[in-house]
Parts: sequence; structure tokens; C-alpha cells
Amino acid sequence: MSRSKFRVDNALYAFTGEETENKSWKAALTQKEEVGKRLERHDLTIYDPVTVDIGESGFGWMLTLLESLTRYWIEENLRRKEDLKREGSLSLQLDLFAQEPSGLHRRGYLDDILLFTLTHSYRVKTSSVEERFLAGLLIAMKAMELAEAYSLPLTQFDKIDSIFEG
Repeated sequence: MSRSKFRVDNALYAFTGEETENKSWKAALTQKEEVGKRLERHDLTIYDPVTVDIGESGFGWMLTLLESLTRYWIEENLRRKEDLKREGSLSLQLDLFAQEPSGLHRRGYLDDILLFTLTHSYRVKTSSVEERFLAGLLIAMKAMELAEAYSLPLTQFDKIDSIFEG
């Protein structure tokens, strides 16, 4: 069986219709990724995650933002690790009342970037069970591709429902 059958862009094309594709193209042309500006955070405490509304932007834009957000946290993590090497320790400001973020190493950098991204800084709004199911499938496929492309650990992610709103 061809490996390309399991690529998320092929699945997206196979599972979505023309209307959804048009929404994705429109979002890609009219919206800016700029996940760093979209993400409201202080250090590793996320106040307002990047949110995608499937009804407005389609599945393609959802996947584009997930990849951009993952790259954002990879770059942030590299900076954190450089600071750790240079200074010997990292200061880390966490929310006093919230749980420690998933994927965080005890030394203050991210051990599991995908887990952190999906759990804390990414949300998807859906309007139907079918939309939610397809979004979950595409996100899981995209996570596998990102893990392979960026050599990230891919742990069991049983909290996928926490991504969804609506």
C-alpha cells in the first residue's frame, strides 16, 4: 500500500467537499498565520489558545495553523534550551492555580511539543459530530506527519477531545 494514501493532504482532499476546500483557500488568502500574535500567553501559561472555526475557515486552515503552531513551539523550545545552556537554569512562570502544563520537562523546556501544543495552545470549533470526527482524524494524521518531519516524540494522546469547542 502506498505511503501517500496516509498523507493528511490526500485525506483532506478525499474526505471534504468543494465548499470546504473553498473556505480553506479563502482563509489561507485572507488571514495571516501569525500564531505568535494569535496566542495569548505569558511564558508557558496559555491564556487564550489559537482557535479555528471549521465552519468559517475549513479543515485545510485548521491543519495549516496546527503546523505553524508546532513550528512556533519548536523555535520557542530551542530558545529555551539555549537559555538553559547559557544560564544554567530557566526561570519559569506558571499559573499558581492551574496544573503544570503537559509535555513540560522539570528543567523548564518542553519535552513533548506536540502534546503541549494540542493540549494547551490549540482549539477547534465544530458544528456537528461528523465535522468533529473528521477534524479529529485529520489532526491525528497531521500530528503523525509533524512528529516524523520534525523528529518529535509522538506519545499516546488520549485527550484529543480537549481540543474541540462546540
